[in-house]
Amino acid sequence: MRRRRTLELWDAWQFAATEATLKLRIWSTAPNETKAHAYATYQAALDREEQAARVLAHVAGPPRLKKV
Repeated sequence: MRRRRTLELWDAWQFAATEATLKLRIWSTAPNETKAHAYATYQAALDREEQAARVLAHVAGPPRLKKV
């Protein structure tokens, strides 16, 4: 169950990271009259990505080393 939850959270984080990347691209190419709005939407996407990463890290815990 924990592994499934971790995978779902990883998917959510990946989706948020992709959205942030797309919003960054939109902001960087936006015309001057829409740059402020584009930046705000990028910042919001970045905040969502950060939150998703925090939740994922909390649930997943520290990485475990495999014994060889």
